[in-house]
Amino acid sequence: MPRNATIPARKILSLLIQQPLTLRLFRNEISPAGDETPLDFDEVTGGGYKAVPLITAAWVIEGNLAKYPPVTFVFTGQVGQVNGYYVTLGSDEVLFAESFGDTAPFIRTAGDEIEVTPRLWPKG
Repeated sequence: MPRNATIPARKILSLLIQQPLTLRLFRNEISPAGDETPLDFDEVTGGGYKAVPLITAAWVIEGNLAKYPPVTFVFTGQVGQVNGYYVTLGSDEVLFAESFGDTAPFIRTAGDEIEVTPRLWPKG
């Protein structure tokens, strides 16, 4: 009987973070479950917002966790409430997402900031 092949979580993380990943902010109220598509998110617009390409070399893998250095979004105007972030692989696949929950910031004026530290770990 054949056995199922297993790949260590660290190897999977290493392969994933070598892909073209982009950090994005969303404003709709959603509790990410892991099966979302980009259409499930209302990406922030206006106020100087721009999605951020994530640089492969900046990721650090610690055990079963891949962590990216903090990314600061600085706004030039109001965008309203920001409910979380998501990371896309290319432009059509959501790799992971996280809601800010009760700490979701409301961006009102120029100079308001949001700091995000993307973290990726295997589920299971």
